Amino acid sequence: MNLVGNFTYNCAEKGEWKGRTFFSVGLLSGIENLRCGCDQEMFDKVLPGIKQYTECKCTFDYRPNYNTLRLVDIRPVQSNK
Repeated sequence: MNLVGNFTYNCAEKGEWKGRTFFSVGLLSGIENLRCGCDQEMFDKVLPGIKQYTECKCTFDYRPNYNTLRLVDIRPVQSNK
């Protein structure tokens, strides 16, 4: 199931757990924060081009059976200022 929303990009991290590498993204919405997973291609190619605290439109893949949320698309929102 895909979910879409606007969030502020905060950070991206690479880590290891039990010998497996994982990639996570930190997003902000008001005073709330959200941490979700992403794939290596997004981590290596897309996220480095987004500056911290940029407002973005995000698309997530939510899997309720496994209680997982994965970022599948992120695009900076154009401001009309």
